[in-house]
Amino acid sequence: MTPRGCRAAPGGIAAELGWLAGACGAVLLAVGCASAPPTPPAATTAVPPRGAEPYTVKGRTYVPERDPQGYKEEGMASWYGAHHQGRRTASGERFNAYHGLTAAHKTLPFDTCVRVEVLDSGRSVTVRINDRGPFAKNRLIDLSRAAAKEIGLLDAGVARVRVEAIGTADHGRCPSA
Repeated sequence: MTPRGCRAAPGGIAAELGWLAGACGAVLLAVGCASAPPTPPAATTAVPPRGAEPYTVKGRTYVPERDPQGYKEEGMASWYGAHHQGRRTASGERFNAYHGLTAAHKTLPFDTCVRVEVLDSGRSVTVRINDRGPFAKNRLIDLSRAAAKEIGLLDAGVARVRVEAIGTADHGRCPSA
């Protein structure tokens, strides 16, 4: 039934709805096609690894190495302990003097694993670099108290050592030496 004064469209209501659906589809398609193409990701600048930036202490600038492979050096080792316990290291982690086998080195990348061998005794320990230093004259590496204990360095305080890079830590753990 058609109300008075109105004419029924050929094909009835279904035809009217079909035309309306087609018109809406055309509008949506036009709007979708008219939108701007996705913006490509911004060009990324290579960010240096954590701790790889040059830094200055006591007027001297140190430039951390990018690749520790092949590093081997002899010099004096010392240790640091209780007075630094719980403080943040240069790498951002908390220092654990009593349980962490870690060390400070002026230029080796953080998470480099090194074997530290006392030249007089042959005793050695593997430590992970997580801090910067030592900045005392003629010192090559500062060991955590736990690492110093492993090689008998606690009483003497310093010893002549050989430091050799052996790899990179995986989730904070050094490879077995």
